[in-house]
Amino acid sequence: IGVPFKHRGQLIGFVMLMKPIGQFATDREVSEVLRTVGRQAASYLAEHEAAQALVDARLLQEYSKRFAFVVHDIKNLSSQLALVVSNARRHGNDPEFLLDAWKTIENSVDRMTVLLSQLRDRRNSTDLPTDVAAIVRDLVRHHPAGERIRLSCSDTETWVRIDSERLRSALTHLIDNALEASDSIGQ
Repeated sequence: IGVPFKHRGQLIGFVMLMKPIGQFATDREVSEVLRTVGRQAASYLAEHEAAQALVDARLLQEYSKRFAFVVHDIKNLSSQLALVVSNARRHGNDPEFLLDAWKTIENSVDRMTVLLSQLRDRRNSTDLPTDVAAIVRDLVRHHPAGERIRLSCSDTETWVRIDSERLRSALTHLIDNALEASDSIGQ
């Protein structure tokens, strides 16, 4: 006997039952029970498929967000390094430029290392108390275009519970985007 698994008028599977060992009459009542069992099994299967589709959609959305974040980080790092290369043609013999270029390259390598470790470590990082003002001052001090950035920040500590690397990355994006926008406005 074949028992169809129908859900919303669509056949999503079936089960085949072997012939019983003993005598067994398949009357209307047995057929109705088998149909009911088939519909119930079909609803469980459909619910499982819907739940799996939802999980897959969430995973894809999370992957897309992470990928966009990684691409944005790489773009900003590439822009910083391109700026160093461009300025090296003009200022390659200036010791002050060389020191600043090494700091920029070192900072880029550090940020790429952090980015790679974040990609390897898929667990959520813990949000620890972080001095936001210190991070902002450090970003401006080590940014390749730091001399173009005017910072008005008190010397007091400003502590919040946040992932410091994600904050650093977000603020770096903000600074880079602001500098790009000011360049395009000034041209």
